[in-house]
Amino acid sequence: MIRVRKENHAFGWGDWQIVETQSADVLAHRLDWENKTVVVLHNLSDEAKEVKLDLADKKNTVEHELVSDAAYDTPKSPTEPIRIGPYGFRWFRL
Repeated sequence: MIRVRKENHAFGWGDWQIVETQSADVLAHRLDWENKTVVVLHNLSDEAKEVKLDLADKKNTVEHELVSDAAYDTPKSPTEPIRIGPYGFRWFRL
């Protein structure tokens, strides 16, 4: 996890904003730095969740999963629903 943060300068230098998830239990935020975007999701619930992110400006971007708490299917686009387990986390680079 530390290596991933060090390799993605958006974590330290990027402009951040909260991303709407349609779920009060899932916190998502994005970090933008030098034409690169990282999106981080945190499930604060003891139940698995599926959320859609409001990333319309990145709809044609392929997601690359950086790190997660478990093995998940990777969405083919940022507009597809994303599953996240209980108290789980997922980090994506777009």
